[in-house]
Amino acid sequence: MMTQPDSIFVRTHTAPIVVVCDGSELPSVISYVRQGLTGELSVPLFLIGPNVDPRQAHDEAVNAGYPVGTGVLMRTSGSTSGTGTIVPLSWYSLASSAQATHAALAGPGRWLADLPIHHIAGFQTIVRSILAATEPINMSLTQLLTSRSVTELTYCSVVPTQLSRILADPLLTQAAREVTLLVGGAATSSSLLNQARDNGLTVHTSYGMTETCGGCVYDGHPIGDAVISLAQSGQISLTGSMVTGAGLLTKHNGTQSQPLTYTHLTRDLGTFNPDGTLSVLGRIDDAITTGGLTIMPHIIEQTLAEITGYDTIVVGVPDQTWGQSALAFIDPHLPELSTWAEKHLRDEIKTRLGTGWQPRIIRPLSVLGMTHWPLTQSGKIDRRAITSAARIYFSSDNS
Repeated sequence: MMTQPDSIFVRTHTAPIVVVCDGSELPSVISYVRQGLTGELSVPLFLIGPNVDPRQAHDEAVNAGYPVGTGVLMRTSGSTSGTGTIVPLSWYSLASSAQATHAALAGPGRWLADLPIHHIAGFQTIVRSILAATEPINMSLTQLLTSRSVTELTYCSVVPTQLSRILADPLLTQAAREVTLLVGGAATSSSLLNQARDNGLTVHTSYGMTETCGGCVYDGHPIGDAVISLAQSGQISLTGSMVTGAGLLTKHNGTQSQPLTYTHLTRDLGTFNPDGTLSVLGRIDDAITTGGLTIMPHIIEQTLAEITGYDTIVVGVPDQTWGQSALAFIDPHLPELSTWAEKHLRDEIKTRLGTGWQPRIIRPLSVLGMTHWPLTQSGKIDRRAITSAARIYFSSDNS
């Protein structure tokens, strides 16, 4: 949500340009983005996934309306609830974000257009490329790395699962040393980052969301004019010119409010490290309350990854005795854990994090009948799918 009420914006019901992102849309999107960044596009783009009815999307946008000055309408992933909201973004905010990204990294360069364009991480690779006066690279990450055709500064936005796949292949790992990797979309374990850097990869972490035009915190530091604030509860707020609302027409001044910065109150919890960098502890909605203690899955996941070297997902399921129980699932390729090994891991979590933080069970994901991590359309691990399967597993007396 924004701290500013939506009613302060002047709204319009003009039909947007609906673009179905089915793999063939890149040339037209590049053209639209060029027009948008130069002020030649009079209506916004509404980017939708391949399984969305364009007529329905059109009617939804027209009926609901959107603020004057909107350049792009984009639906959030809705990874927690399963449904996303439509976010209005101005070209001003999108450009501010892209310019801040280049300033925070090694300068303007080419971007691989490998992520879905109807999600902000994928769309911003187009915006950044155009502002860098280059063409986005229209191939997959694997194709780019195996082609060994990188001859200039090249950036690749990836999600943690893609980084894991690179590190699992020695040839891809060697090729990835020629590019700069920006990993986001989900929490990245410190063990995975350390493994990547130990292998000579240039990796930066990114934290942001659709409402902030993508990443606005790199390696724990705000970029551009972004400002991070923490409530007493630890809830994260992000302020800056890349936040939705900047560049939109407001009622109180009658002009597009491009110089203004807006604040987005996230649904994430965080803490500042001693060096001032931000650590994101996880989503408020993911918090698990067990026996009166509220625990954050991300902290357990990081700790288990450090101990085992494997990616881990922790989810909460209903428990008649404790309210909720935390269940941990490790990389599906890990063999079945012995009772002793599982107890050892639970005891280690208890020692490191405190009583009550140890998961009820720690098992390979394969016990849920999954041979690989389920992913959302945006490439994040699908916690909702794992939680649904875990509820069935736990209720079948597998505790």
